[in-house]
Amino acid sequence: MQDIQELAMQTYKENMEYFEQKNETLHNKLLALETILNNGSIEQKYDLEYKVDYFDVVELKSGNFLYNTNSNDYSQTLLDSVTYKKDDQVFETQRNYNFDKTVVDYLKDEDDIYANFSTSAQIIKYHNDYIDKSQEMIYLDKYIFFGTGLGLHIEKIVKKFDLQVVLIIEKDIELFRLSMFTCNYKDLLSGCDAFFSIAQNRNEFHSTFNNFYIKAFIKNHYFKFSVFSSAYEDSIKEIQSLLITRPEATYSHERLLVKNKKVVAKLEEKYKFLNTSKKLNETFFQNKPFLVIGAGPSLHKNEEWIKKHHQEFVIIAVFAALKTLKRFGISPDIVAQIDENETTNQGMIDNLGDIDFLKNALFMYSASVPQSLFDLVDKQKVYLHEDRTMYKNSYSTMQVASVGETVYSLALGFNADKIYLLGLDLALGDDGSSHSPDHFKAATITQSNKEDESYHLDKEIFEVKGNLRKTVNSTPLLAMSIPVINNKTKNLKTKNQTIYNMSDGAYFEETLALHPSQYQGAIPLDKTILHKQLQEFFDSYSTDTLNDAEMRLLELRQRFIDEMYEVLDAFAAKPYASRDIFYYHYLKLVNALAINDYTNELKELLNVFLLRITSFISDFYNTKDMKNMKKHNKKFKQILEKQMRKMTQAYEEELHKLTDKNLDVIEEVLEHSVE
Repeated sequence: MQDIQELAMQTYKENMEYFEQKNETLHNKLLALETILNNGSIEQKYDLEYKVDYFDVVELKSGNFLYNTNSNDYSQTLLDSVTYKKDDQVFETQRNYNFDKTVVDYLKDEDDIYANFSTSAQIIKYHNDYIDKSQEMIYLDKYIFFGTGLGLHIEKIVKKFDLQVVLIIEKDIELFRLSMFTCNYKDLLSGCDAFFSIAQNRNEFHSTFNNFYIKAFIKNHYFKFSVFSSAYEDSIKEIQSLLITRPEATYSHERLLVKNKKVVAKLEEKYKFLNTSKKLNETFFQNKPFLVIGAGPSLHKNEEWIKKHHQEFVIIAVFAALKTLKRFGISPDIVAQIDENETTNQGMIDNLGDIDFLKNALFMYSASVPQSLFDLVDKQKVYLHEDRTMYKNSYSTMQVASVGETVYSLALGFNADKIYLLGLDLALGDDGSSHSPDHFKAATITQSNKEDESYHLDKEIFEVKGNLRKTVNSTPLLAMSIPVINNKTKNLKTKNQTIYNMSDGAYFEETLALHPSQYQGAIPLDKTILHKQLQEFFDSYSTDTLNDAEMRLLELRQRFIDEMYEVLDAFAAKPYASRDIFYYHYLKLVNALAINDYTNELKELLNVFLLRITSFISDFYNTKDMKNMKKHNKKFKQILEKQMRKMTQAYEEELHKLTDKNLDVIEEVLEHSVE
């Protein structure tokens, strides 16, 4: 017995050393737990108990055992349940696209590189023609453990399947600490990339999962998993949500090409691009409180309040809230929109009707919104920012997921000392409403109105921390913006800024909950003077041309294009007789993008393309009993080289619209930079 105790203590010590080197955050968390357990600050919940030839965990308060059976036998059962099957205990990271041959032939031959799936349908269909879920994988690379227990099953599974990348999830840190006496993570994971989500909050878990996802991303098609207990059903749903909200899943590389084309057009047309970088010393908005208006249920609920107090604020509103504000008889000072969907925007425009009430407003658009929005208003009242393009040297780039974060980011960036939020709920109303009733796509969401058992971004209901109450209901589609809001606060908020959240929705970090009835009132602003000042202010921070530094970056973009052609030429020139040789050179193609340290629009869209399609290729080559690999190698090589070349050529065409027009200026800039 003494030998067993000494071995357990030695294992714990080695694990602490391992986490100190590999995961400092987790190590510090464990060290803190150890300290408060030793000094009695908290009562110990569990203890390790040895029973003849195995360990179990006893809950001290109830006397119940975690395993209540031989833990070695239970772990063996979990091991025996793991198979190579693609339809058993697995997350599929890609949606099940089924392309008809006629559609694929059309997309393959169609010159329109901007059509959705134009560059990926052929690869996906080729995969689907030969692969189905009844087949088995050759190896398991990436694996998720839901619950550690004493880590015994983790040890067995990692060793048997020689796992390369693992995610270990445990909600109870005290229970995880006990596993460190029985499972030597240091030895077990020495040749493995291990990610730990131990007693993490929702945002921390999202970050850990993202890191796990990106690691060896080409092997992402399937994530096998083991579940220690039923307590992890919500974690499984959370990962389902994260998978279908991945950036490459919600915003394809084809859309990035379209976006790039639209931004280039607005640069050509000399629209004003607003510098949205932080202006720490700017004082223009001091004593001019901002009211940030979203289209959530709280906007409709507070009609009388906003009618009474709207003159006291600089109002910045999302486009989707305009119908409600029009009904209230209120004119916003600034309107923002980033939605690129032409049908959605036209529906909102039609729903809005006469826009005379916006005659004094300024409009802040993403440069890639539909032309219909530009046609609504005077060009001189439009200010643009970029989203995932960087032509204005990142000064106008704003990374956001929705227009709600846009208006919030703008208010923070303008350095208003007091910012009030209303209608930025990111949660459902008490009646299940997703938005203010005037919203173009307002809906009522309840669990009972789900059409099937599939997972839906806009229909799954779960609780999040509330602002004016303890919890509120939300959906994955709404809640995905919460961490973005928090991130904007972290990066943009200064000490002199105070943010009051008046929405009866989700809680945001570093904001103060304020019920509208608690608002004390302020002196009304002279809106006639304000509108003139606003336009002058924004004009002073805007440009409609590229400066010398931005011109120089156009030349760097062309160099990257030339490098990509060389990489593609080399990839296409080689014969690939075997599975391993093809896969080796395919990895070189992927790495050619990863190791290039210059960030530009082409690099991003090619990366998104690879994130979407590379798992189909990886899964193809990780399928048992595949025949005629030489034929498959040749086909994949042809498709990949052709599609990536088409995307590069399309991007180069747009770039030339800027470089050809400014060729003399670019040459002069480069000449001076050499001197």
